[in-house]
Amino acid sequence: MTLTPADFTVITGLGFDGEAAPLDSRYQTAALGVELVGTLLGVTTRTRFTAQGYVSYEVVYKFWAECIRTRLAAWRELPVDARPAAPAYTREERDQAAGSFIFYIISSQLLCTSQNKGDPAVLACLQDLSLISTYD
Repeated sequence: MTLTPADFTVITGLGFDGEAAPLDSRYQTAALGVELVGTLLGVTTRTRFTAQGYVSYEVVYKFWAECIRTRLAAWRELPVDARPAAPAYTREERDQAAGSFIFYIISSQLLCTSQNKGDPAVLACLQDLSLISTYD
C-alpha cells in the first residue's frame, strides 16, 4: 500500500498537472546537498550523505520532531497567563518545516528508495515554496 497521487494532492494541495519540476543532479553533491539541507530545510544537525549523494530523510524528520517537541516544552513551562496562543515560529521556520515535510513525502512515498534516503535533487523544487504548486 502506498500514497497515490490523489492522496498526495489532498494532503499537500499540490497537483500533478503543472510544469515539470526542475530536478537538478548538481544538488546530489555532498557539499551542496549539506548547504541546501541547512538553508532550505533548516536541518542543522550533522547530515550523512551516501556515496551517491542521497540524504537520510529520517534525519530531516527527526530534526523537526525534536525542534517542535523542544519548542512546545518551553511554551508549556511559561505561566498560563503569559503564554501566547501557540509557540511562535518565524516565517523562515514555517517554510523550512513545510519544505521538510514535502521533501519527506516526496522521498518516502513518491520516489521511494531503499534505506530511508531522499534525493537532494528534489530540493530544487523547494527553493521557492510559492512556485511548488505549479510543478507536475
